[in-house]
Amino acid sequence: MKNKLLIFYVCVLTLISCTSKNDSTYLNRGRNYLQKGNFDLAIKNFTSAIEINSKNFDAYYYRSITYKKKSLNDLAIADMTSALKINPKNYKTYYCRGFDYQEQSKFELSIKDFTSAIELNPKAIDVYNCRSFSYAMLKKYDLAIIDINSILRLDSMYPMIYHNRASLYIELGKNELAINDMNKALKIDPKESTSWTNRGLAYKNLGEKKFAIEDFKKGAELGDENGRINLKKFYNIDYPVSKVSKK
Repeated sequence: MKNKLLIFYVCVLTLISCTSKNDSTYLNRGRNYLQKGNFDLAIKNFTSAIEINSKNFDAYYYRSITYKKKSLNDLAIADMTSALKINPKNYKTYYCRGFDYQEQSKFELSIKDFTSAIELNPKAIDVYNCRSFSYAMLKKYDLAIIDINSILRLDSMYPMIYHNRASLYIELGKNELAINDMNKALKIDPKESTSWTNRGLAYKNLGEKKFAIEDFKKGAELGDENGRINLKKFYNIDYPVSKVSKK
């Protein structure tokens, strides 16, 4: 009798072990399909993993990312929400769901998720950048600038952040500050075409025609079509397309 019970328990444990392996097997298989760009098979395998283990955080997380790849944002958000119920301490999950909300122009909801992500990881530069964008889209420029300042405290050699803050300063009519930021951005990366164009816009706002034209031309030469457009729009200068470099 003892031997029969022992065999029974061994069989049960074996079945549990197999279930656990199947869970991981489907998850790993799904990741491989995701990496190869076979999204339908990736979703199928992540779904199988979830059916075996409804508490599988990674399966929900990666299925959400796969849905995102297929532009199925509502399903992506639903899976990130399920993942957060399993592990509410993963900042990347809030970040991903916030990004999905942002793409749906649900900026208030995106800000709420980005804020939760930052609370969990105060050094997450990308999250500050995304929250700054959501604030800007809501015309909360001062709050957007605060987030950019946080990024610069973490990494002062991030040229596009100076560029982004300059754009916000232009919106607020603080053109001198915008020029100062564009100068910093161009010092780090002098080949960034949009920084030349946007500095030209700040000069234009200040009535500095000569400097504005020079910057618009430089932006156009480096590949920013807006540089050429601004030359025509503000100064009626035709800048041939042939002069515009392709990046």
